[in-house]
Amino acid sequence: MRHVLPLLLLLLPRPAWAVDVQRFRPAIVPGGALAVDRALPLAFLQPAAGLYVDRASNPLIYYHAGKKTRDVVASRANVVAAAALGVGWDVDVGLAFPLVLGGEVVPPTDEFSGEASGLSDMRLQVRWGRELGTRYAVGSALEATVPSGDERGLVGEGGFSVHPRALGSLGYGPTFATASLGALIRPEQRLADIATIGPEWTLCLGGGLHVQEHGSVVAETWLTTPLVEPLASGRSSGELLVSYRYALPFDLTASAGAGFGYLSGLGS
Repeated sequence: MRHVLPLLLLLLPRPAWAVDVQRFRPAIVPGGALAVDRALPLAFLQPAAGLYVDRASNPLIYYHAGKKTRDVVASRANVVAAAALGVGWDVDVGLAFPLVLGGEVVPPTDEFSGEASGLSDMRLQVRWGRELGTRYAVGSALEATVPSGDERGLVGEGGFSVHPRALGSLGYGPTFATASLGALIRPEQRLADIATIGPEWTLCLGGGLHVQEHGSVVAETWLTTPLVEPLASGRSSGELLVSYRYALPFDLTASAGAGFGYLSGLGS
């Protein structure tokens, strides 16, 4: 039985052009990386839980003619509580409850100005996986997002979505790596009345190195790009995150890290 408690503290600067949307979505089932799912599911009746804390600087910026015109969301503090359970047949199920603690929101209309907080969009995931030998594992996951957050204050994005993904993991000596490729399927909708968001491809890569008996250095990246126009200029978003993971007593782990956006833009 394993209980995992990753704790993440982030300060994320956001260089961008056009509409810059950067989002940190931690893995529902904690693993070697913070935001990239591993392929191996939990064992039958094995529980896992995670608590993530992050603060983002300028996660949503509006640009016009190459110049920043507005910090739509100037800053935001978030907490995500997640729990999962192995249900057998190489399958586990998990839930994530994101909570926006507060932040400065300056959307285009006075109706939404000020600070926004509350429950964001909840996520439900079903994951399958299987080992291939002693070093490799493959799997798949299906995640559904329920529009439980208030989109007027940009606490939620609005709209129901599903996110099927293919997963792969490997381990060799003191190193490990994990990856996922998926499609975020949702109807097109307006975000803060300045950008249209819709279906996206998602690619996540993560890897780590055990540097001491109880510690690991982990680097991971995730990229989103429109499903219809992959890698379209100003409509693809990418982030890089580096963290340190430490194993605590009682099968707990703690992580701390920081990251930044290297590709910016979402919608049109």
